[in-house]
Amino acid sequence: RWDRQPDLWRNSHYNGNGTRFAVFALLEELGCRFFNLHPDGEHVPQMETIEIAELGVVSRPDVALRYLWLSGDYVPRETNYAFLQWAMKNRLGGAQIPHGHNYMVMLPPDRYFDEHPEYYAYDRETDQRTIMTYGDGGLCLSNPDVQRIVVDKVREDFDSRGIWAYSLSPNDAEPKDWCECGPCLLMDSDEPNPAYLRGSQNDVLREVMAFPRIGLGTRVLQFNNLIAQQLAQSHPERLLTYYSDYSNMPGPPVRNDGTVIMRAHPAVVPIIVLDRKWCSIHHMDDPDCPRNENFRLRFDGWRRVADQWMGREWIGQSFRRPTPQFTLAGPRMRYYGDLGGFLGYSGEILGRSPDTELTLYVLAKMLWDTDLDYNALIEEYFSLYFQEAADPMRQYYHRLDEFARTAEGHDFYIHWEQWSPELLDELSDLLGQAEQAAQQDVIKRRLQIERDALTAYSRFNHGWFASQEWKSSGLEPDRELA
Repeated sequence: RWDRQPDLWRNSHYNGNGTRFAVFALLEELGCRFFNLHPDGEHVPQMETIEIAELGVVSRPDVALRYLWLSGDYVPRETNYAFLQWAMKNRLGGAQIPHGHNYMVMLPPDRYFDEHPEYYAYDRETDQRTIMTYGDGGLCLSNPDVQRIVVDKVREDFDSRGIWAYSLSPNDAEPKDWCECGPCLLMDSDEPNPAYLRGSQNDVLREVMAFPRIGLGTRVLQFNNLIAQQLAQSHPERLLTYYSDYSNMPGPPVRNDGTVIMRAHPAVVPIIVLDRKWCSIHHMDDPDCPRNENFRLRFDGWRRVADQWMGREWIGQSFRRPTPQFTLAGPRMRYYGDLGGFLGYSGEILGRSPDTELTLYVLAKMLWDTDLDYNALIEEYFSLYFQEAADPMRQYYHRLDEFARTAEGHDFYIHWEQWSPELLDELSDLLGQAEQAAQQDVIKRRLQIERDALTAYSRFNHGWFASQEWKSSGLEPDRELA
């Protein structure tokens, strides 16, 4: 476990925010809350006198890496700065644990491909080595020179950059783009994928399970274990992370009866990505959700394989298909904490759902303490942030949640058509009740943010419905207008 490692990650070079965190923790004790990044997003109680007794508080996070981040080049600089300020106040950040796609950094093709194409993936159909890009192709992981170069690269970075973790995450490449040379294929397990076998009994799951064999799971883990074994001789206690359960990875190397085929080296940290194989509409431990039943199997498998693990999620799920998450975020963090070995969390924010700020607030608090009462956090948001407008806003948010949880099927997000004009009008009416109840200017400004978000999404959705109606009409597009 990370908290049993030597104090490397606590060193100020890696985690220099302890003093700042202490200040904001004290402000929280005095009643301050940092709900969101907007100018009116903080609650500061009015006190004539502040009395502080002698303090001796020791607090450490349950999760070493607590990383929430705004995705995309469209984010204005001012917004990103405000978000970073909010993240600091809520004690996000923590240990530096790189975890992104990294094959292009380890063996950049513009440096190696011309002279050593054998370092890259072999395509049997064309009988050629394929040049690697950020989205396509990959490395020949069985090649001893590739292994040597990666070990040297990681050692160099450990020494020159002073980092204590390194990412071995593969590219986003599809499974068909991986190396098909004989030695690489021998690294793949022919064992059936338990998740696939269970999924084959259910039409919904069969559509999303693309891996009938464990295959690449053992290839990549074997490569990472080889790297870790060599690095352990010169750089003990360092960590190697990688996207282990992802859209192009099959899941844990565990047989259908639960037997572990291959364990991870203690330094290797798998990252479980909640991608399209996961259902964002239901609780992770919902017994009636087949997708999440499947994902619990995957989590259980990875806990058998590795001492530590990390989670990677998209918040908002899609730029245009927001899915309310505020009641699910807390229970999910509790579930992760109860699994044990929960080293880090990375949440990529893909846009704004009507409940994004509340969801992020719950995540931020639970990542520090996974045992917090998430329902109390939600109620605190309603009572302190919306104050005299709390009752209608409570109804507004819970109507969002009710809508999401009663959506048909089990999917990665709520579909456009489920955000019906009738639902949006109902939400607008509830928001109107809150606006009528608001007396303070600060509450009116906070509600205006809610109104702007709902208006923007309503306009987008009305446009989407209109486009569907036009498509079904069979009318030809106006070329001049187009």
